[in-house]
Amino acid sequence: MLFAESEEVYRVTEPIMFLIEKPWEKLEPASKQLLQNLCAAVKSKPGPRIVFKSELKENDLNGLPSRLVSFGHPMDALELHKVSDWGGRKIVRSLSPENLTNNPDHKKALWTAIGTLLTT
Repeated sequence: MLFAESEEVYRVTEPIMFLIEKPWEKLEPASKQLLQNLCAAVKSKPGPRIVFKSELKENDLNGLPSRLVSFGHPMDALELHKVSDWGGRKIVRSLSPENLTNNPDHKKALWTAIGTLLTT
């Protein structure tokens, strides 16, 4: 299971997007499962989307939802696993899925940040 400490499911009215820095096909099975579990925990209309973007810059945000989670993109200006305002969007910067799969402390911090992102 993705987040053993929490069984919470968030229902939100605005879409959320998970941005990954590697193509889906190149992710390890454990990383894919982590992202799928995360999507299952967020109930939104439309549902959460996982989108590959090799780079993420502030001027790339046009047309994206107002709530984003970035996995593995180098954005040193944003604090890790905290909700930040960036380019008119609320965003959570996370480690890559590969670096999260065996790191319960970072998973917990990410889940807390996503909960904050979805309830603010």
